[in-house]
Amino acid sequence: MLNRSSEHQSSASSKPFSPARLGIGVQLYLGVLALALALLIVEAAAWFDTEQQARTQYEHEIEDGLDGFQADYERATRELIALGNWLIEQKTFGELIQARDSARLVKYLEPWTTVSIADSIILADKGGRALAQLGDYAPRNFDADIRDLPGMTDALAGKRVTGLAQDRTGRLLGRVVMPVYETDTHALIGGALLGFYLDGNFLQYRFRKLDQEIAVVYDERLYIITLSDRDGKPWGGKSAPALALKAQRENRMSALVAMDTDIGKLFFKFKPIQVSANSPAAMYGVGVSSVAIDALRFNLFRAFGVGILVIALGMGLGAFIFGRTLTTPIRRLNRAAQAMAEGDLAKPIRLARNDELGDLARQMDHTRGQLHHALETATLEHGRYAAVIQSMGAAAIISDHNLTIAAMNPAAEILLHQTQTTLLGQPWHHVFQVNGKAGNGHAPQWTLGETEVSEDQMRVVRGRFPLRANPQINLDVISTEVQVAGKPAGFVHILHDVSTQEQLVRAKDEFIMNAAHEFRGPLASLRASVELLVEDYATMDKQDLGVLLKAMQRAVVKFQGLVENMLDVGNIQVGRFRVRAAPIKVNVLIEDALAQVTPLLQGRAQCVDVKMESGAPGLVMADRARITQVIINLLTNASKYGPERDAIALSANRVDGFIKIAVTDRGPGIVPEEQANLFQRFYRGRRAEEEGIGIGLGLALAREIVQAHGGQIGVVSQIGEGTTFWFMLPRADASELGRN
Repeated sequence: MLNRSSEHQSSASSKPFSPARLGIGVQLYLGVLALALALLIVEAAAWFDTEQQARTQYEHEIEDGLDGFQADYERATRELIALGNWLIEQKTFGELIQARDSARLVKYLEPWTTVSIADSIILADKGGRALAQLGDYAPRNFDADIRDLPGMTDALAGKRVTGLAQDRTGRLLGRVVMPVYETDTHALIGGALLGFYLDGNFLQYRFRKLDQEIAVVYDERLYIITLSDRDGKPWGGKSAPALALKAQRENRMSALVAMDTDIGKLFFKFKPIQVSANSPAAMYGVGVSSVAIDALRFNLFRAFGVGILVIALGMGLGAFIFGRTLTTPIRRLNRAAQAMAEGDLAKPIRLARNDELGDLARQMDHTRGQLHHALETATLEHGRYAAVIQSMGAAAIISDHNLTIAAMNPAAEILLHQTQTTLLGQPWHHVFQVNGKAGNGHAPQWTLGETEVSEDQMRVVRGRFPLRANPQINLDVISTEVQVAGKPAGFVHILHDVSTQEQLVRAKDEFIMNAAHEFRGPLASLRASVELLVEDYATMDKQDLGVLLKAMQRAVVKFQGLVENMLDVGNIQVGRFRVRAAPIKVNVLIEDALAQVTPLLQGRAQCVDVKMESGAPGLVMADRARITQVIINLLTNASKYGPERDAIALSANRVDGFIKIAVTDRGPGIVPEEQANLFQRFYRGRRAEEEGIGIGLGLALAREIVQAHGGQIGVVSQIGEGTTFWFMLPRADASELGRN
C-alpha cells in the first residue's frame, strides 16, 4: 500500500505545470475577454466625457444665478438696516417705547410692513418684555419675555446683529436686530427686530428676471423657497444634503448637489451668504432641472447601447461556458477540502482529469490517507490516556507548555466547582490566588513552589495555594512536566484539598494558645496566694487568712473546671465519654453547682437568684456530676459576661415530660449571627476573642452532656437586654428515687 502511494505521488509530481494544458479554447476566450473589456472602457469614457461637458455648462449658468441672488439679498438687507436706523432716530418712536404704549406703537409701525421691505417688526423694552409685534416671527403675547429671540439679547446689550433666523412657523427670515436709544440722553431703552421673509413673494418681487430655482440652507435644514409640493405647500424644512451641510460648515462654495423633488431632480450649487463681518454665515443655492441631462443620457444610450449589449451578451455566454469547464471540478475539490477540514477523512477523492486539477486531486487524496491513518492512531492513544485521567480518583488538570488548561477530569470539576467548558483555554494560574498577584503568562506557583527533578530529568513542582473563586479552600499542588521527543509538551497537575487539615491545625494552635491564656490567670492568682501564704502565714490573722484561702479556692475551682472540660472533650473524641443517669432532685443539682461556683461569683460581687417551681420537688434522670458541670459552665459564663454586683437568675420549671433549667444574665447580649455557632467546639464569640477570655469548650461540652441525657439545650438573647441559656432533662418518677 505504501509503495503504490509512493509511486502515485512520484508520477503526480513529475508532471510540470504548463499553460498549454489548460486548452487552446481557454486562451482564446481570455483574449476575447480582454478585447471586450477594452471596448467597454472606451464606451464608458465617451459616456462620462459627454456628461461632464453638460454638467460644466450648467454650473456656469448656476453661478450667474448665485451672483444675482447675492446682490439682491444684500440690497434687501441694507434697506432693512436703513429702515431700522430711521425708526430709532425718530423722537416719537422713542417716546412711545418709554411710555410702553403698545397700541400706538403697532399703529405707528403697521404702514411700514406694507410699503417697505420689512415683513416683521418686533419691539422690546430694555428688560426684554414685548411692546409691539407685527408679523409671524413670534407669538403675539405683549409683555412676554422675548429675550430668547435670536439676537435680542445682543441688541439689549448694545450690539447689532444681522443674519438668518426661523419664525414660529418654521419659515426663513432675513433679520436685523439693533438696540434702541433715547434721542436726547442716548440711554438704552429697548431693542428692535426687523425682518423680511425669504419666500416666493420675495423672489417674485426681487428676482423677476431669474428663471432658476432658489434654495437656502440654515441650521442644517433645507428651505426651497420657490418650490411647492403637489398640495401647493412650500417644499421646505427638509434635511439638507450632506454636501450642502459640509459647504455650510466650511463656509465655501459647493459642487453640484442633486436633489429629488416632487417636480423632478434638480442640480443645485450652494454659496455662503455673508451680509456683514459679524453676521453668521448661511448657505443659498441656485439650481436647474435635470431634464436636459436625462435627454443627453438617452441619446448616449441609443448611440452606444447596442454595442455594449452585444459585447455583454458575448462575454456572458463565454463566461458561462468557461466557468462550467473550470468551476465544476473546483467545486468538487472544494467540497472534498471542506469535508477534510470538518474531520471526514474516510471518503476518497476522485477526479478523472489529466490536467493540473487532476494532479491536485490525487495529491489531496494521498494527503487524506496519511492524515486518516495518523488521526486513527492519535485517537486511539488519546482515548487510552483520557480513560486513565477520567478514572482517577484524584483531581487532575492537564495544561500545554504555555500553561493553558487543555483538559480536566470529573474529580477536578467537583473540587473546583467549575466545569471543564468554563476553564478550557484559561491560564492555569488563574485557578489560584497567589499573594493577590496576577500572572504574567507563567503560573506564579512555579516560582514560589518547591522544584524537584525526577530521575528521568522531568521537572516536578510542589506548592500549596488557595482557590481564586474560594480562598477558604487550600489545595496541595504537584505539577509534573510532560516531555515529547525530549521537549516540554505540557504539565499534569494533581490537586489535593488540604483545607480541612489546615483548619484543624489552626484550631489546634488557637486552642493551645487560648488554653494557655486561660490557665495563666488562675495559676498566677494561685501562685501569688501561695507565695503570700508562705511569707506571711505566721503573722496573718484569721480574717486575712480566710480571704487568701478563698482566693486560692476560686483559682483552684476555675483551674479544675478548665482541666475537666479538656478531659471530657478528649473522652468525647476518643469515644470514652459516658453518663450514668439516675433519678435526682433538681434542687440538689443546683445546690452542688452553687457550692462550687460561689467563690467565683464572690470575686465579682455577684449573687444567684434561684426560682424553683412550687409544689413537689422536680426529679430528673441525670448524671449528678455531669449535670452539675453543665450548670457550673452556664453560671460561669453568666458571671463573665454579666455586669459586676448584679444578680444572675436561675430557674427550674416543668415543661411537658421535661424539667427546664435556665440561667439568665443582664449582659450586652449576643448578636444573632453568633448564636448558631455558640455550641460548636472551639468557637468563641467576637467579644470573647477581643477580650481573650474562654477556650470555646464549655458550651460545646454542655451540649454533648445534655444530648447524652436525651435532653435539649439552647439560647435566647437580645442585644442590650441580656442572655438566657437553657437546657431540659427528662423527668423521673418519685418511686424510682426510693428504689435508688
